[in-house]
Amino acid sequence: MGKEERTVRTVKPSLAQLPLGNRILEALPEAARDTMLEQAKRVRLGRGQVEMYAGMALGHVDFPASALLSSVVHYEDGSAREVAIIGRSGFLPIEPLVSVRRARRTVYCRIEGEAVRVPLEAFESAVAPRGLFADLVQRFLGARLFAAEELVACNLTHGLLQRCARWLLTARDGIGGDVFAITHENLALMLGVHRPSVSEALAVLQTAGAITPRRGEISVVDAARLESFSCECYAAVRDEFERVFAASSR
Repeated sequence: MGKEERTVRTVKPSLAQLPLGNRILEALPEAARDTMLEQAKRVRLGRGQVEMYAGMALGHVDFPASALLSSVVHYEDGSAREVAIIGRSGFLPIEPLVSVRRARRTVYCRIEGEAVRVPLEAFESAVAPRGLFADLVQRFLGARLFAAEELVACNLTHGLLQRCARWLLTARDGIGGDVFAITHENLALMLGVHRPSVSEALAVLQTAGAITPRRGEISVVDAARLESFSCECYAAVRDEFERVFAASSR
């Protein structure tokens, strides 16, 4: 009697069945998440990669998992200023939520990592009916507005060391990890100062035992110590984003 032959088929899990990493997507009910992610894909974003240019037509929405995205304003004199950073607690762009179909800011990937990319049509279809996803999106939009206002006040009020500590803590939360690739030049650009000033601030934080900077990389070794150097803006914005998800868990 011959051996029984069996055909083994490997079934690739759907994106919705994999760990997503993004807190908004993970907060959704399974059915709603599965529907929106039918056409989505996981993408790897490289450091410095341009996600969108100001003025370009929008075709997708990215939900960062381990990548950190940076929204930047460019000026005629060639200078640029960061106006928002988005990690695993959010998504970009937000323009479709106010019926704008073109990017108003240029968005870069600041820290390399993964994101879940959802076609714009699928995103808009998921937001249209009133439900948990629409509520999450609206609360996130409110938190983004709060963070933008806080950033304006912070830049006008607090010193570089405080703002540097704030940025590092926000980046840590955004990627969900203590080690990230970032250069002194990029950090200076995002804080709107010259590179030597950033190097001095990082040296202070290193001496205090809060971080360990290496070439092209920074490790947060004591988050509580780092927060002691930060202004109150970090905790205010962090707590505002936590409220986005606290309402969903009740």
